[in-house]
Amino acid sequence: MLNTVYSNEAPIYVENKVDLECPPNDFQPIRDYVPHKDVFLPTKAVVGCQCAKNLKPKIGSGTELCWVNRHSGCCAINSGARVPYNLSKKLLVPPGHPVFECNSTCGCGPTCPFRVVQLGRKVPLTVFRTSNGRGWGVKAAERIPKGTFVCEYIGEIITFEEAEQRGQSYDKQRMTYLFDLDFDGETHYTVDAFQMGNVSHFINHSCNPNLTVRCTFIECLNTELPRLALFASRNISRNEEITFDYQMTGALDSNDENGDISEVSLNTSGQLEADEAASKALTGSSRSKLPSEGSSSADPPDNFSERVNITGLKRRHSCASSTATESSLLNLRQAKCVKRDSQTRCVLL
Repeated sequence: MLNTVYSNEAPIYVENKVDLECPPNDFQPIRDYVPHKDVFLPTKAVVGCQCAKNLKPKIGSGTELCWVNRHSGCCAINSGARVPYNLSKKLLVPPGHPVFECNSTCGCGPTCPFRVVQLGRKVPLTVFRTSNGRGWGVKAAERIPKGTFVCEYIGEIITFEEAEQRGQSYDKQRMTYLFDLDFDGETHYTVDAFQMGNVSHFINHSCNPNLTVRCTFIECLNTELPRLALFASRNISRNEEITFDYQMTGALDSNDENGDISEVSLNTSGQLEADEAASKALTGSSRSKLPSEGSSSADPPDNFSERVNITGLKRRHSCASSTATESSLLNLRQAKCVKRDSQTRCVLL
């Protein structure tokens, strides 16, 4: 069923060499966010770049026009952000910064290097039964180079208030998969993957992950509703399990547009403080709160903070609010993993 829904993407395999358990069959696979009735999710951007229109007469159509114009007028720069990818479509954006891709109003085509997440998952993955009691997991079906887009984290988009109500019910069942989009304490939305989502929800937590999360904006430019894209933070071998940490301390960074991506720590301008509630969450608490951390050493341009002010992303089992600590800077925060019961980990498929 998964390969039918995602027919234009790389295949997904299922492997169980441990027991007779099958992946859950009461889950709805989806291709994109599904907005709750109380949520308006824009599906078409109102503005895009003019790189193709402005440059094509001068340099011809055989050149990646958005790449030529990457520092002066393409989507990311117009949004006050950074060049998102290199020519090989590998991630360049450092931690704490969003990804802005070209959209349907731009004049460029699908080969544009700044169209990656929107083209879907290009790497084959295997959903497999773990042998150490962690339920299901996901592993790479082939080698994945560092900086490669792996998949999105998707589900139903609900309001924070709705998530609070659902979280209480999910806690009682010990089956919850809520990923909060927490912005400045003003407007809150949550990704709920309990009933619908994709292969990303089989991905297990690790304190030493090989994936990293980036907020991504394509057609919906509302900064309260980013897409959550998972990228390889290092080279991943074939048959290696893929994981991500909800309180990342290291991720991709690079100033080399040819693709030499180096490691950088988020803890460059302030000591990462372990949030007491998040620590309790790992041992059974029903809440997971965002940790406090310094911003990335590579701060966004001054004009960017006037338009975008994101203070947190967190994944939780029940409602937990966060408070903005640096309202003048873009400051993404990933929260601790909260998975208390390996038998209820798999709620995706």
